[in-house]
Amino acid sequence: MLQLVDEIYCLLSSLTHLLAAFIMSTNYLSKNIDRPKLLAKLNDFKSIFRSNFELSKHFFRKCHTALAHSPHKDFIPILDNKVIDHIEAVPSMQELQNEFNLFEYLNYKKNIAGIKIPLSYGATIHTSINLPEEQEPKKPTHTHKLILQFGMMKHI
Repeated sequence: MLQLVDEIYCLLSSLTHLLAAFIMSTNYLSKNIDRPKLLAKLNDFKSIFRSNFELSKHFFRKCHTALAHSPHKDFIPILDNKVIDHIEAVPSMQELQNEFNLFEYLNYKKNIAGIKIPLSYGATIHTSINLPEEQEPKKPTHTHKLILQFGMMKHI
């Protein structure tokens, strides 16, 4: 049961950050996009996310109840509706002129109502052995950022 809770929580955490970043990225789109269609898709994504969030929250409560007399009950996360409020509050399609930096929204330090992106195996190892700063991974170049941004946006 704990492994399933962990997998659901990791997936939900990742989706929370991906959806928030995707919504924010809509502020930097070109003019030649079907805005009503995109807005409808955004609303669909938010609705599906809200439903999955509520189902996960309900499942976690049931697990917590099932483990009431076990020391493992403290490992069951408690999901806060502030996550949904945050997703709903992310501005969209406002035609901002500054540069969109995906890495500002998708990084391990970003916190959305207590939810962070789960650490990958490599990042966990890196964090646990505390590499000195000179061995820190290099930040991506401007070209790398553009490739990643284009890769995400070409499917809209």
